[in-house]
Amino acid sequence: MKLLVCCFLLITSTLAILDPSRQAKLDQLSDECQSESPVSAETLNKLRQTEQFEEIPALQKHIFCVLKKTGIVSESGDINIDVVKTKLKKVNASDETVNAVEQQCVVKKDTPVVTGFELMKCVYSKQSNFSPAD
Repeated sequence: MKLLVCCFLLITSTLAILDPSRQAKLDQLSDECQSESPVSAETLNKLRQTEQFEEIPALQKHIFCVLKKTGIVSESGDINIDVVKTKLKKVNASDETVNAVEQQCVVKKDTPVVTGFELMKCVYSKQSNFSPAD
């Protein structure tokens, strides 16, 4: 019984991180990306529940797809820092957090997919309620 209560609290607290409209938009974008970059429901649920970004190629491609659809990254892996800042402000990130994200997270990697994945991993470490969705 205690395990059931703990699981319920974990799930509800995780779901409460994003407001419902942002979560719905993020779910919609993720659904759209399933045809382009399929990833298992288990992998997505694990990410949503733990916020731990596992280096799974399918997950990396899926996150990149979502980021492209939101204008955060381009096809070539260029990061649009103005879009990132705007989205951080929507979740009430402090100026200090925004500056830390810009200095530490906006780094172009070897491939566009890895750039997007590492960007999200870094941003979530600084502002866990960040959403690439509007």
